[in-house]
Amino acid sequence: MNKRAAAMRTSRRRSMSPLRKAASWWRDAAPPGLLVVGWFLIYASMAWRGGLWPLGLVDRSHVRAFVLGSASVLGVFRALRWHPSLRPGYLAWLRATPCGPGLPLPLGPVLLTSADAVVVAILVAASVPNPATALVEVPMAFLAGYLGVLGCLFLVSREEVAGFLLLCGLGLVALARDWIGLIIAAVLYAFAAWRFGRWLSARLQSDSLCAGLQQPVLPGSSALGINDLGWPLAPLSPKRRYPSISLAGGVAAAGLAAFWWCVFAMWTGLRGSLNDGQFYLVAYAASGLAAFVRFLTYFIPHKAPTTLEGRLSSGNLLVPGYDQILLAPILAAAAPLGASQIAAAVRADPEIGSPAALFAGLACALVLGPRLETFALTGSHTLRSPEEYDERLEASLDS
Repeated sequence: MNKRAAAMRTSRRRSMSPLRKAASWWRDAAPPGLLVVGWFLIYASMAWRGGLWPLGLVDRSHVRAFVLGSASVLGVFRALRWHPSLRPGYLAWLRATPCGPGLPLPLGPVLLTSADAVVVAILVAASVPNPATALVEVPMAFLAGYLGVLGCLFLVSREEVAGFLLLCGLGLVALARDWIGLIIAAVLYAFAAWRFGRWLSARLQSDSLCAGLQQPVLPGSSALGINDLGWPLAPLSPKRRYPSISLAGGVAAAGLAAFWWCVFAMWTGLRGSLNDGQFYLVAYAASGLAAFVRFLTYFIPHKAPTTLEGRLSSGNLLVPGYDQILLAPILAAAAPLGASQIAAAVRADPEIGSPAALFAGLACALVLGPRLETFALTGSHTLRSPEEYDERLEASLDS
């Protein structure tokens, strides 16, 4: 069936006129026409004011920044445009068709084509009068946006190893720059193309029935024949899966955030404009925000078993089955302070101490228990009232 589908697609391409073939080839990489026209108008205006039009000899940093920013945005757009993981219906349809990993995707290619090289070449030509520098910077900016999105999509698609490797590799690209950075970006693209092929092959070969049975189930949905049983049985019926992260995934995510904070500080020269306290303040603020989000994730969906007045009147100030959700946020907020004190004691440079403090705070927020699913099923919290549950159910179904 795969060979037959490929033969049919090839015959259709051969029957197309050369103009339609060129339009189809260009459509794979080019953004919408209105965006292209708007970009040329903005570039022409900036180039005229900067003395670059027509092909003058005056270099303006804002024109260079505009071209590099356009290349990065184009890379992001290119990675998001045809990716099947962003279109569950499209991926389900692909499973039901003879489409295989070796065949071109119907909507458009996810991996780069020769049309993308032409678009990047146009951006390089727009970077005059420094074509030698743009020959490295523009493709690097394009690949950075493209690979960054692919790395995030790999993480969302449960391809954590590939996602973390891509995002860490982009940090090396930012530090290396020049031709070495471009070579590293090319190697990362080859790795991403290989992993995407493996990912697509696994998704297309999976059993559609089993995939359907593994979908999250909400009360009131028709999946598996489960209907809304009403309160208080409805809160006890099968629900959506709770978000969770493994121990290795949490440590890797915290390490990735600390690594990118270090890369950003070195790449932008931020260390020279901040003193030691301000440099550590970033780690404190990010860890505090992570602790606050962690607390809200557990606190909002689960009602406390008693009020503060009830705790005071009964003498039971602590409810361990519920108050356990406070442990991780408190440690996440306090860990950066301890890490910064240790770094100061060993006289470590803030460029090392601040990322270490950030890693400690984020790791506590992401890794420490209890897991959200465990707390939802076994924690000492109360069921929502019928009115509160109905509002929560409607919000879940709408999302």
